Amino acid sequence: MILRAFARLKPGITIKQAAAAMEPLFQQSLNYVPPQFRHEVSFGVRSLRDRQIQDSRVASWVLLGAVLAVLLVACTNVANLLLARATSRMRELAVRTALGATRARLARQALTESLLLGVLGGLAGCGFALLLLRLFVSIAPEGIPRLEQATMDVRVFLFALGVSLASSMLFGLASALRRPLPELLTGKEIHSTAGGVLRHALVTVQIAVSLVLLAGAGLLLRSLWKLESVSLGMDAKSVITAGLDLAPYRYPDSLKQLAFFSQLESRLKQMPGITALGLSDTLPPSGGTQATFLSAIEIPAHAKFSAGTGGMIGYRFVTPSYFPALGIPILHGRSFREKDRSPAEKPVILSEALAKRLFSNGEDPPGQIVPFGSQNQWRTIIASLEM
Repeated sequence: MILRAFARLKPGITIKQAAAAMEPLFQQSLNYVPPQFRHEVSFGVRSLRDRQIQDSRVASWVLLGAVLAVLLVACTNVANLLLARATSRMRELAVRTALGATRARLARQALTESLLLGVLGGLAGCGFALLLLRLFVSIAPEGIPRLEQATMDVRVFLFALGVSLASSMLFGLASALRRPLPELLTGKEIHSTAGGVLRHALVTVQIAVSLVLLAGAGLLLRSLWKLESVSLGMDAKSVITAGLDLAPYRYPDSLKQLAFFSQLESRLKQMPGITALGLSDTLPPSGGTQATFLSAIEIPAHAKFSAGTGGMIGYRFVTPSYFPALGIPILHGRSFREKDRSPAEKPVILSEALAKRLFSNGEDPPGQIVPFGSQNQWRTIIASLEM
């Protein structure tokens, strides 16, 4: 059982203080828990936001790090372009200096050009990001939580614009503060080492960060490739699903509900293009299945599981054509039959992993009788499958 309590903390009270205050109450409640289950009972206090985002925090930090790395590469590109442009204009700056332009005047000119470049580049980048966001939201698959709330945040817009301005101003102004050499007025080619060292350093940083991003992207693609190849225990190709909720006022009891689903199944089987049809109370692979503790399954002539609860065992109710429709192979025994719909018949099919935990002595699961379900009804194992 999972017990959740929501509370509003008083001003000045931290989460650690709240957890410390509730710890004695938790220790006292353990007296009502059987000794074999106490090691599985835990207590934790966290903010509501942490509960909402759960594991998304780590993914968000990783994504932020990747974005900052890409931003660093972009800034180094802009810096190299500005430094290269300033190097090509050194003769022009030398002429302006000879005509009486002060360093402050040259700095103002470079600052104006850099600000204009930063504003236009930042606005163009934010506009392109907004278009990409709308495109990705439109093509994203259904089921992603709060996807419709994805918008261009004002803080993100200001941050992107600020970084663009800071990058262009910093390197544009740095090139303008270099004093032009008088030898440039003679028409000879003069090579400056100061700007070259800075450009080489920026190129080195860019290559290093690019290699880190490339390695991270390669590992991510490899992980995605492995996820695509993970076996689900079923063949999901050409399989479509649909969920139905019956109105309680029209189908108040189980007899009317069963009659509706029986009629629905017979009609759907007659539709062209359907080779197999199965009904279930929940959709695999998860779908919010019903569950019971492993320790609640007591098999006659077998030692009772005593090392805690043993974890949750999920189960679902299906029709006989469920396994052929999903292409789930039966390893041992037989699949469900039409006569198994009778209330007198109570068959059950176990997964191979659960069968090994219940019959660790090497017995053959098919034919064994076990108490299973919410009311621990005695059911006959007819098969085990690889799931």
